[in-house]
Amino acid sequence: MASFRLTQEQDLLKDSVQRFFGDLYSFEERRKIVQSPAAFSADIWAKAAALGWLPIPFDEDEGGLGGGVVDLNILFEQIGRSLAVEPFLETLVAAGGVIRRSTHERRAEWIDALIAGRLHGAFACIEEHGRCEPDDLQTLATENDPADGFVLSGRKINVGNAEQADLIIVWSLLRRKGEPDMPALFAVTPDAAKMKLDAYTTIDGRRAATVEFDQTPLARSCLIAEGSAATRIFQEVYSDILLALSAEQIGAIDALIEKTADFARERRQFGSQLSKFQAIQHMLADMTIQAELARSLTHAAARAAQDGDPDAPALVAAARAKSDAAGRFVAETAIQIHGAIGTTQELSIGHYLKRNLASGCQFGGYRDFVGRFISQYPLEKSGGAL
Repeated sequence: MASFRLTQEQDLLKDSVQRFFGDLYSFEERRKIVQSPAAFSADIWAKAAALGWLPIPFDEDEGGLGGGVVDLNILFEQIGRSLAVEPFLETLVAAGGVIRRSTHERRAEWIDALIAGRLHGAFACIEEHGRCEPDDLQTLATENDPADGFVLSGRKINVGNAEQADLIIVWSLLRRKGEPDMPALFAVTPDAAKMKLDAYTTIDGRRAATVEFDQTPLARSCLIAEGSAATRIFQEVYSDILLALSAEQIGAIDALIEKTADFARERRQFGSQLSKFQAIQHMLADMTIQAELARSLTHAAARAAQDGDPDAPALVAAARAKSDAAGRFVAETAIQIHGAIGTTQELSIGHYLKRNLASGCQFGGYRDFVGRFISQYPLEKSGGAL
């Protein structure tokens, strides 16, 4: 069985991120950031770049740290604890993940800009029906004449950081004359013609957009990958996204348990601490059990993905489903223990639930993840474990 112990370097990374968010990202500071026009802090983003977090997944010969999925998950656990709203997922994991796996001629330029904090990214992959599987793609890029590039049409929903993105990575079908349609990845800039962004604030205070392409002309240089290469890149990046969201959820769960346990010790009811009541103790115990189940599964999935284990796709799907369900259970239980005050804007407890609800449909929903697990790991093999 694989060890879940962190290396010395990973321990240092965890301590660094934890101290940073603990010192600079109070709940009051977060409320101010969420209310700003961009809904994230450019100062926090610049400091993250200066501290060396943005280079984590990139190769050392490209100015990166050569880190893997486990290193990214360390970062995202602390993001979850602090409810940070900066676009680490959209830029670093999604857009950055596509770029670093590509062979595009501007790859080195984009990586340099991203590591320095100058490039923001977005990932337009979810279709209107809420899925992004290759067989379900409806967004279509058509090549009528190879010399003229492509024309892109379609609609992508729930595209986080789209307003601030310097580069929007689009997952679509590619159609060429005389050839079957194939998946493809494109890099689209915000100034692209006939592209419309309908931006809105999500339930957790972040910014996202519906992105529409209406015969949007794209140069040939916008094509990042096609066919099996595009599918491989997408699947690997999507796996990283799901693991990052799972790690973020674990961080949020840990924070909720700590805050709720503190509240129960401080709050007095009928002349006694709330924590003395057996019913409250059972609720806190149930929260802790769910936390450990989600944590163990997410750690196992991250190790499997990093090691190229053939069971990794099934474990990643299971981890995402479990972390989503556990996150909602813990947040709802925390609100029960806090009472009505837990739903107010002035207390962080309800904001963790809002983040859970938003992330639970950001790149697919619970049923999608369970379906992915079953398709990868049939019930007769798993013994009905999920």
